[in-house]
Formats: sequence, structure tokens, C-alpha cells
Amino acid sequence: MSGSGRIRVLVVEEPRFLGGMIGGVLASAPDIEVVGSAADGREAVDAVAALAPDVVAMDVKLLRPDGLLAVERIMKERPTPILVVSACGRRESAVAIRALELGAVDCVATSLPVLPGQILARVRAVAGVRPIPGLA
Repeated sequence: MSGSGRIRVLVVEEPRFLGGMIGGVLASAPDIEVVGSAADGREAVDAVAALAPDVVAMDVKLLRPDGLLAVERIMKERPTPILVVSACGRRESAVAIRALELGAVDCVATSLPVLPGQILARVRAVAGVRPIPGLA
């Protein structure tokens, strides 16, 4: 956490998919600071290296590289707690489970209606978790 005691979060979501929903929810909390955002896997890996967030809140349905490859690279290059934020369909659930196998530490579903309190609670919980490098 930063010197201010706030949880520093990098938000990774494809803008066309969630339209900034995750970032908006997180920015509304006084104990959370959104330190950056990324729209694809490559940007996510670069942003984690540059910003050293406490938590990455990430939709794993990404491009360039896909979200799973981004999770794998983050966990190898700069292990950071990752909260997977994903829809609940069968395919999305399988991808979220694979992200957990690669080292993400938790998952929250974005089925409508999305409950902001659930996302905030999960980010706060994940902030205290130290990932295990190379878990996969």
C-alpha cells in the first residue's frame, strides 16, 4: 500500500466490454487509488512493471496478448496479486479458473447486476495476499 494507506490498483479491462465499470467502482472508494489502467494484455504487463500496484483488477478477456498470457507474464516478471473480474458464462468461468491456476488470487463475477460492494471487498481482501511467483 502507498504511504497514504490506500490500496493502489491497476485496472485492466477492454473498454468496449465493461466501459470503465471496474475503474469507476474502485475510484469511488476512499481507501483505493486507481493508479492506472490498461486495455490489453501487453499494456497490463508494462503497467505493472512501471506502476508497481498493490493489486491488479483484471478482466481476462483481453487481446495482445490474451489475459491468460498477461497473468502468466505478470506472475513471472513482477508477482502482484491479481483479482480476475469476469463474466459468468461457461467459457468465461473456464478462463477465470485457468487464471487462478496461473497465479491470480481471486475472482469476482460481473454478472448483472454488478454489486460494487463485492468488487471493493474482493480488492481489499486481495491487497493483503502475496502471490507465489511461478505458481503455474
